[in-house]
Amino acid sequence: MSVSDPSHLEAQLASQIVTLWRSQTAPFQAIVDDYAAVLQRAQESHVRAAQLDREANEARAENDTLLRALEAAKRGAVTQEEFAALQAVLTRTETDLTAAYKDKAMLAESSLQVTQQLSVVRDINEQQTREIKEAEAAIRTLRDQVRALRGEVERLEESVAMAGKEAEAQRNDATVSAARAAALEADNAALARRLVELKEAEIERMNDINRQGEEMLTSAKRQAAELLASASAQARAAGPGAAVASLERAARGLSLGEAAADALPAVLARSVPEAHGAGCFGLAFNRAGTALASCGADKTVKLWDAIAEGSAPTATLHVGPGEGK
Repeated sequence: MSVSDPSHLEAQLASQIVTLWRSQTAPFQAIVDDYAAVLQRAQESHVRAAQLDREANEARAENDTLLRALEAAKRGAVTQEEFAALQAVLTRTETDLTAAYKDKAMLAESSLQVTQQLSVVRDINEQQTREIKEAEAAIRTLRDQVRALRGEVERLEESVAMAGKEAEAQRNDATVSAARAAALEADNAALARRLVELKEAEIERMNDINRQGEEMLTSAKRQAAELLASASAQARAAGPGAAVASLERAARGLSLGEAAADALPAVLARSVPEAHGAGCFGLAFNRAGTALASCGADKTVKLWDAIAEGSAPTATLHVGPGEGK
């Protein structure tokens, strides 16, 4: 699972907020300014209406004063010029009062329009407030998502760090195992070379034994032939009785040579399967060639009869730790 960088998410969140402000708040900025201007004009209209009310009240009070003066003049003896002056003042006051009433009516109409505009702007303002609250809720949701993503990123970073440590440990173990395997291979190679050397030495000893056996057999036959020739010569020189005794001695000597020949091993090399459980490491004959000693990985030394045909050792010596020799 791929997780975005928290800084990238914050930049994306800021871009979304700016876009939201441009699409939902900026278009209504002019309306808000108009609303403020309308509020200012309404306030000025209320001040002007209050001022006109004061002027109307003053004009009304002055008109009442003039009416009372006019009534008093009618009741009293006033001149024509005073009455005309009072009448002119009254007419002018009525004109001012009419103008004040007209201004008040215009202000009332303007105040009504401003009130209607204020109602429209108030509705727009309420809609904007709802949209702003929705935007704030969306921003809070995005912030919660960012925090959750940060926590997930931190957990993933911890997992990656742990995986790196485990991989490093596995690499170290692999290095140690490779070193051990190389050492074992070197030991096996050295052991194999040693075994080959032992086998070659053993083969050389077996070849020497074969040569010695052949030489002994040849020597025995030559001695027998010499003995027979000597006996024949003595028999011819000594007469018939001595010949018989000489032939008997020759026969005994010949029989001794044949017995010595028969005492030589009939099979100079043979295989004994599983002589040692884990393999044989070395072989050695005695000087007479009649006994064979073998050693193996099972930590035993076994003695064999090199002349008799058999697969059982004559003796077994244990040389492992804690065992007696």
